[in-house]
Amino acid sequence: MSISALLSGGLAALLSLMELINARRRPPSFRAIHWILGRLAFDAGTAMLAYPILTAALGGLAWFTGALPIVVAGFAGPAFLRSQLALLGSGQESNTYGPANVYKRIQKQIDDNISEIGLIAQSEWVFDKVPLILLLDLEETCKWMKGHIETTPKMKPSERKMRLQIIDDAFGDASLSPEKKIQSVTQCLVDAGGIRLARSLVRRARKIEKSQPGS
Repeated sequence: MSISALLSGGLAALLSLMELINARRRPPSFRAIHWILGRLAFDAGTAMLAYPILTAALGGLAWFTGALPIVVAGFAGPAFLRSQLALLGSGQESNTYGPANVYKRIQKQIDDNISEIGLIAQSEWVFDKVPLILLLDLEETCKWMKGHIETTPKMKPSERKMRLQIIDDAFGDASLSPEKKIQSVTQCLVDAGGIRLARSLVRRARKIEKSQPGS
């Protein structure tokens, strides 16, 4: 395996990690590290396999030299390899059991496992840590949460309205305990991509807790 192929694999792994972190509202959990590493290795491997195919196919072109083959394989390697795998089948790219479809199913299974573990870890965090937010001024906390949802990009107006209504309903529901209220609205905030704000609120509450007498 050449150094160039390894570099293209490293670039693909870096892009895969950036996608995991930035392309989702819910950040991946450290508990899923084995699946995350598997995904990075999976994407790196496809780029490393695509590199010799690309260089063999385009190596005769004068402009396809230097670092360009590494960058192209790193960015487009997985997609390119999927197209090549489809051609290696029976000629029918939609074949359920074709190699390209097997490739996509494996990647989807990895992503689903990462998402599921992240969801479980997030729910446990909301249940265990979020009640601390009750130490803060709840009216001000509600304004912060609603302000975040109102300014969150890439959210449909219908979803924005729905989440704001959830927060209003939860805070106004006299049948809910304070713990249930704060857990409900924080879960709504986190689902809307506000995990950083939620963690910031918990940190503020911890400072207040430590400053109290007898803590």
